Amino acid sequence: PNPSDEFVNFEIDLISDAKVKIEIYNSMGSRVKVINYEGRKGTNLFNQTIRGLNEGVYNCRIFIEEKLIYKKIVIEK
Repeated sequence: PNPSDEFVNFEIDLISDAKVKIEIYNSMGSRVKVINYEGRKGTNLFNQTIRGLNEGVYNCRIFIEEKLIYKKIVIEK
């Protein structure tokens, strides 16, 4: 759910098995969390806790092999 207060879901469709790395950055540009997954071919749902992060808008960089995707998440408490 976005906005969220306890966890965030990343749904990623993969054409083959791939390593997935998600980096979360705060509004000041500091990296606050790194998540590594082994993704499988097809639809992958990565559920990640965000407890401990303050309210605000965060930028996510999602690396899938050589591909880079940008997303935003909003945390409300």
